[in-house]
Amino acid sequence: MSLRGTELTKLVGVTADTSQLLGFVVLYGVPQTLVDAKEFTKTCVDLGIPAPRPIEGVDAFKRATRRAEAKREPISGEKDRYYNLMVREVPSTDSRTFRELWREVVDEKGTRVDETSLSFRPLVKWCYSRSQNSLSAHILEMETMEPDVLLLAQEAIDSVRMAFETEINCYSGNVVRDTIRNYIEAASAIPIKENGGAAYFIPRLTLKKGPNGKPVMEDDGKGGKQPVQIDTGHAVVEAMNRLVIRLNELRFRLDWWDLPVVDGDKERGRVMGAVEERLRLQSVALMEKIKAEQERVQNQREKTGNPDLDIPPSVVRRYQDELAEILRVRQDMESLLERTIDSIQGAVELAQAKVESLMW
Repeated sequence: MSLRGTELTKLVGVTADTSQLLGFVVLYGVPQTLVDAKEFTKTCVDLGIPAPRPIEGVDAFKRATRRAEAKREPISGEKDRYYNLMVREVPSTDSRTFRELWREVVDEKGTRVDETSLSFRPLVKWCYSRSQNSLSAHILEMETMEPDVLLLAQEAIDSVRMAFETEINCYSGNVVRDTIRNYIEAASAIPIKENGGAAYFIPRLTLKKGPNGKPVMEDDGKGGKQPVQIDTGHAVVEAMNRLVIRLNELRFRLDWWDLPVVDGDKERGRVMGAVEERLRLQSVALMEKIKAEQERVQNQREKTGNPDLDIPPSVVRRYQDELAEILRVRQDMESLLERTIDSIQGAVELAQAKVESLMW
């Protein structure tokens, strides 16, 4: 982004008058460990932080069964022979989801040895019950299964059972990271490290929005209207500091640093530079996504001979959402920093035209 990591300290200042603060530079680190889902959700609700999506049992089931997969595992007593374990989808019902574990024997080049039942066979079938939120499994063809393969199947059942308990009861570090990012970005936080990462600027003031998502306006005393600004930056930083303490009690270490930024023309210019660069990169990336998708669809038309193939509506909606986010950040930051972002006008207009062309 426009602000390099080594330049972050140039933004930082100290003032006793909080009204002189432009906002906060924040940095955080999230470990790749697990946290109890119920306790994390309760903590988020207590602190006013939108909690992550509840864990769906079927999603936990699918993630757990993937843990049984393996590649190029040596076969004892057989030279240049390996086995792969693959999880396959099988027909499911409205109330139950099924998956099977298959074993294939391959050579050193990864080619399946042959198509016999001994070299390519199902080992385990799992069943997840939506109504009972429970997992069950049984070994297939147990009566004809060799002892070493039988042991392999049983180990897979045990490992998936333990994995399911973890997946259904815990959030990963990625979920915690996404929760924090969504929370601070909702407060108009802007990434300010050039290489991405968890360094943001959180403005002290944000625009008050109405139920329709548009800024609330008030009389400016001169016959005109101006957007209403509210002091949310302090609340976000305070909530995050309390989250650090609560997560520490759950034995989940979240590293968080927040530094005040004094309001001034130079500081506003640096933040605006970061905003401009972010929006420019987002606009270019959006156009590249649309171009790649259009090329993919064109290839499919030529391959299938169907000229009516088009970009799926769900993909178009995703592009619309990305464009709306670009326009939202631009509007919010222009109002908050009292400056107009002109340097990216061309890129934003091109991205907007690309998205609108898909709707007609």
